[in-house]
Amino acid sequence: MALSAVDLQAIHAVGKQLKEQLNQILLALPNHAKSIAGLTEYLSYNRSNAQRVIKASQCLDFKLVLTACPGVAALREFSHLLQIKSLESLDLNELNQTIDQMEQIIRQHARSHAELKRLLSAQSSKKSSGKGRLATSQLRKQHFEASSQLIGNQIEQMFTCHILTENRFNPDYLHEVAIVSKNGVRLGEQAPPFVQFYTHPNNDNFTGPARYKLDDRVKENQFEIGIIDAFSSDFFADSYTEYSTSNSGLVFANLPREQAFNASFLFSNPDELVNPMSNESRCSSTSISIKNPTRHLAMMVFIEKSLDRQSNVNVGCYSGNQKVEEGKLKASEMWTEKLPGFPELKVLANGAPQMQSINAIEVSDQIDFLFQFAGLNQADFACYLMTVDYPIWSSTYRIYFEHA
Repeated sequence: MALSAVDLQAIHAVGKQLKEQLNQILLALPNHAKSIAGLTEYLSYNRSNAQRVIKASQCLDFKLVLTACPGVAALREFSHLLQIKSLESLDLNELNQTIDQMEQIIRQHARSHAELKRLLSAQSSKKSSGKGRLATSQLRKQHFEASSQLIGNQIEQMFTCHILTENRFNPDYLHEVAIVSKNGVRLGEQAPPFVQFYTHPNNDNFTGPARYKLDDRVKENQFEIGIIDAFSSDFFADSYTEYSTSNSGLVFANLPREQAFNASFLFSNPDELVNPMSNESRCSSTSISIKNPTRHLAMMVFIEKSLDRQSNVNVGCYSGNQKVEEGKLKASEMWTEKLPGFPELKVLANGAPQMQSINAIEVSDQIDFLFQFAGLNQADFACYLMTVDYPIWSSTYRIYFEHA
C-alpha cells in the first residue's frame, strides 16, 4: 500500500526529530566516542548499529532518517546504554518519545522496520521515475552505455583495496598500500590507449612499472608502482609503452582490441597522504577516479584501528575535474564539487562474505596478497566497503575520515 502525503509528512516530522536528537547526543559524547568504532567501544554497542546511528544523524532528507537508523529495539538499547553512562548534559526523554513515535508509525503502516524501508524506497523510486523521469540507477546505466560507446572502452568491474597506516618513518604522513584491479577491460578499435593514472612523482631512476610476484614484500618508506602479474592477463605487462609526463600515467598502447583483459596494479605510497592526527585539517581521504566507463566499482579501505577509533567515516561522489588538495578534505569544504547520490558504505567484520568475492569475482587472494606484501595483520584494521553499480564516468568516489 502506497504512503499518502499525510503519512509522509508524519514520517518527515519524526525523522527530523530523530536526526536532531541523535546530533545532540553525538555532540554531548566524548570526542573519542563520536566515530563508528569509538561509539561501538564506548557503549559496548553493535558496530553495525553504531554506523547506522551516525548515518541517520547525517541524512539530508528527514524521511530517510527512518530508513538509515537502526530498528526500534536497537534504538532502545542505544538509549539504555546512554542512560548507563549518566552524562549530565544528556536528557533521553525526548529520544525515548521519538522512538515510541517511530514504533507507532511502523505498526500503522508496515509489519516491520524493514517493510517500512521498502515502502519508502518504493515511494522514492516512483517519484523519481514519474513525469517521464528515470530512476537514478537507470540514468547511471544509460550514462555507462552511452559513454562506453562514445569513447570505445569499458571496464566490467574495478576492485580497489587500500591499507592505511601511520608512516613509522615520518609520522606526518600515512603510508598507503593499495591494489587497483580492473577486470574485463575492453578497448574498441577507435579507443585511446589504456592508461593507468596516478599523482605521486616517480623515483629518479624510474624506467617503467615494476613486475610484482606473490612473494614480494614492501620496500620501506619508498614509493612503488607496478603490475601484479598473478592478477593480470598474461600479455598485459608486455604491452607497456611509456610513462606520459603530461598525463601522469602509465601508457599501454600495444593491447589487443575487442579482447577482454585484466590489469592489476600495486601502489606503495609513503608520503602523499597527510596524517590527520597531526595535520590541522584533521581529515584524510581515500579516492578512486573513474577514468573509463565502468559497470561495477568496489572500493575497500582498511584503516588502523587506532586511527579508526578517532574518526567519523563518510562517502561521496565528486566532480573529477577538480583536484582536492590534502588538508582541504572536510565534507564542509568539498560541497561545491559533490555530485548527487549517496554511495552505500558497509562496515565489514573479518571473514565477511564480501572479503571472499564481490559480483562473483574472487577478491580474497588480492586482499591476502596485499597484507602479506605490507607485512601487516588484518586483525589490526577496521574495514569499510563501498560498492556502486554504474559509477559516474569522469567522477571521483571518496571514502573520507574526519578525525576527532
